Amino acid sequence: MGRGGESTGPSERFDRSGRDARGTGSRAPAGRERLRKALAELRVAVKSRKVDPIVAAYQTLHDSANGVSPKNIMELAIHALGPEARDAIVSAYSQRECFMCTRGQAPCDHCAGNGTDEDGEACANCGGTGVAACDFCRGTGWADRETIPDEIRDIVVQRQLSQVHKDLARLARAVKALGTRNLRRLPDKHRRELAVWLAQMQARLRDLCELETVTETQVRQLEDAAARVSSLQKLTMQG
Repeated sequence: MGRGGESTGPSERFDRSGRDARGTGSRAPAGRERLRKALAELRVAVKSRKVDPIVAAYQTLHDSANGVSPKNIMELAIHALGPEARDAIVSAYSQRECFMCTRGQAPCDHCAGNGTDEDGEACANCGGTGVAACDFCRGTGWADRETIPDEIRDIVVQRQLSQVHKDLARLARAVKALGTRNLRRLPDKHRRELAVWLAQMQARLRDLCELETVTETQVRQLEDAAARVSSLQKLTMQG
């Protein structure tokens, strides 16, 4: 408790190393030492700018921050590491990939990833791409959203929304440069790569539409985008 009986927040209770700032002269208990080490690990991870180390270090901080409300853990990280900590952590969770697949796709069970059936025709299940949507992430390529800490989950969703819009803009520029008619004439390798990208984008649009935190306006925008992607998928598979 602070003066006047008010609760102290993490920035008041701990110094930048994670030590208890309310008293001096005695060695920090084991719990506070774990917190100090967790913050040091997170500092190194943030500097590395690598997704997995940042996610692992932030989870360690969660596990070590006994007595700190989950909603204040990010504040604690920012106090110790600076304002760049929030962006690095949110960015890492928004880019974290599914560990069961590659870009939301796994080898097609029907053709064993070959893309063709026994008669040498394009596999009816995967359309000749040799891959199908990952059952674990439903084709998004994103890690399970339930593993995202509650205090940053909504921010991560907004970051993922922003990234999807950037990908849609990049797709529109690529299609414009190539020409819609030429989608049918792409070499098989390039056509398959495009099909995989479109499938992942479609899965991400569908996933975001289902979230309660997404507004009605955002849902309409995502649904419109999904319809455009669906049209491109049909053109791509007509090669």
